[in-house]
Amino acid sequence: MLRPAHHLELERPRSSSWPAREERWRFYVFEATKFEWKDGAREAVKLVNDAGYFAFVVTNQSGVARGFFEESHVQALHRWIAKELAVIGAHIDAFEYCPDHPEATVERYRRVSDRRKPAPGMIIDLLKRFPVATDRSTSQATWRRPKLRAFRAYCFRMEISKRSCGKRSPCAERERFNSRLARRQS
Repeated sequence: MLRPAHHLELERPRSSSWPAREERWRFYVFEATKFEWKDGAREAVKLVNDAGYFAFVVTNQSGVARGFFEESHVQALHRWIAKELAVIGAHIDAFEYCPDHPEATVERYRRVSDRRKPAPGMIIDLLKRFPVATDRSTSQATWRRPKLRAFRAYCFRMEISKRSCGKRSPCAERERFNSRLARRQS
């Protein structure tokens, strides 16, 4: 039975200025002790669960590629988030992350990846593993690029103006996504 999904993102703290390269590691969320829940966030995940939606976390983790922390830190943070949510009876159905970056300092992560946002690869992988009702799915995305990525991948109810979609119409975006999904599934 198909179920709608809601995808969430882990965001680093907002800052008025991006620090010098040697100080950037401070802006990456990779430790539970530095993770801050937004007011009502846990309860919102519980509402998503109670509404029968899948809850997915989809996040880039370029700090791994930059050598600021290891994939094991990302996985530990995801386990901690799951435990925190379990306290109130909430859960995340799947955590997806992409550690790759084209300008990585760690060689094994230096590559262009279709899993790195705004490309829809992580969401496409979730669609292969879960029976998602894409026409009823939603997103927490709050800025233009994630909205477009989510729209391409889910083709769900989101208000996206023609201006933010560029020259492509919503129908063209849906067709483009469906053909890409079909190629990946074959």
